[in-house]
Amino acid sequence: MATFGNRNTPEGYSITRPPLFDNIPFDFWKTRMSTFLQSLDYRMWILVQDGYTKPTRLVDGVMVEIPFTDWTVEERDLAQLNAKCLNSFFCALKSEDYMRVSTCKSGKDIWDRLCITYEGTNEVKQSRLNILLHDYELFRMKPNESISDMYTRFTQIVTSMHALGRELTNAEMVNKILRCLPTAYDAKITAITESKDLNIYSIDNLLGSLIAYEQGVSQRKIDAGEPQKEKNIALKVEESESEHSQPEDEDDVALMTR
Repeated sequence: MATFGNRNTPEGYSITRPPLFDNIPFDFWKTRMSTFLQSLDYRMWILVQDGYTKPTRLVDGVMVEIPFTDWTVEERDLAQLNAKCLNSFFCALKSEDYMRVSTCKSGKDIWDRLCITYEGTNEVKQSRLNILLHDYELFRMKPNESISDMYTRFTQIVTSMHALGRELTNAEMVNKILRCLPTAYDAKITAITESKDLNIYSIDNLLGSLIAYEQGVSQRKIDAGEPQKEKNIALKVEESESEHSQPEDEDDVALMTR
């Protein structure tokens, strides 16, 4: 059993190193990378969104770059942030992806190129988003599926939609979860809709309430002495084996009688 100080205790991701993009879904890495940059300095994430260009001045009606010695303090800070942003991306990419972006001069250029490489153009992303929206609209809880497993599938769709620019409000997700539940949860759904304001009722509270209800129903079935599914399956297997063995026993008895 793992204890404090035990080297076998698993560790989480580092908060000082960028997440490595290596055999993981791009949506997952994209979210973690954006959070990492924001945690270092939120201005770095603004640079990724808006881009960065070297300071210029208008000289004789022409915009020209100015030497570093003439930069202001703010301009030097922005250049330093852009360099840190580039370094974070380069440390997060393996050789193949690094070669794709090695000539980029800003974090925005790297970000846009990776998004096009792994998400496609705007037309491709819109097509993927339409598929996800279709899956979202048809989403239902499967028979014999637990609330936790159902919510895991739900969050995978919602996270992918978020990565493609379609964000759902808390109220939208709460109402969708309630609509996807089977009829066995009708009593619980009625209780929640009558006692809670679904516009402000958090998805976490809804999930906790549904899990508690699910556990209560399972416990009442156990207390009532209802047989478990595993036992029913085992019983059917034993009955099937006994049925197949019965003709052989009858033949043995008939042979002995003769």
